[in-house]
Amino acid sequence: MVGGLNRIAIMGEGGDALAVAPRADGVPDDGWPQAFAQASARARAAWADDAKLTELVAVPWGKVPGHVALAGYIQEVLVHGWDLATATGQPVEGDPDLAQYARSEEHTSELQSHHDL
Repeated sequence: MVGGLNRIAIMGEGGDALAVAPRADGVPDDGWPQAFAQASARARAAWADDAKLTELVAVPWGKVPGHVALAGYIQEVLVHGWDLATATGQPVEGDPDLAQYARSEEHTSELQSHHDL
């Protein structure tokens, strides 16, 4: 999850996110909460300008508008966050609006339409 957040941050910063492996190396066992918080803050800052939502960015399945890339990564963080919480016995309750968005037909059909390009 930290690696994915770093990748989406690089994308929002205008860098080549595909040149970076979607993982985080060198994080000590007790450093994951801080690494996640830093990657999350970096990603939020990178995408703070709404104009970036319409710019084309490169993702593993091609070039898509920024909002489509973000939608895919939101889904990834939600799913893997749930997996991690479940596996470690943590609460799995998330933001209901975000979960509804990730499950919405509009979101999934938009991702699929760009994925098939």
